[in-house]
Amino acid sequence: MVRTAVPNEDVADAGLFESFICKSVHACNVRFAMELNALTMACKACGSINEQKLNGEINLHFPGIEGLDKPTVWVFPQVIVCLDCGYAQFSVQQPELKRIAELAGS
Repeated sequence: MVRTAVPNEDVADAGLFESFICKSVHACNVRFAMELNALTMACKACGSINEQKLNGEINLHFPGIEGLDKPTVWVFPQVIVCLDCGYAQFSVQQPELKRIAELAGS
């Protein structure tokens, strides 16, 4: 995947960090902020770098009446929560992802 970083003009530079938008060939825009020589990903919803990483315990289930006949899938991801807007994100690990795909096909 090829990525290029370009300055992000819509974020004011307070002198503490530089902000960049990383553009990939998959048209995925990810905003990064470099603060005190540490690279951190900013919130995808509001651009804030005021985020907290937490341990999660999430029970995923399929929607609708049809979903009642399918078992739930427990995942235990690290969840990143924006402390400014509440946006949260996490990734599903491969074993649980495989189980979800199997259940979706049945």
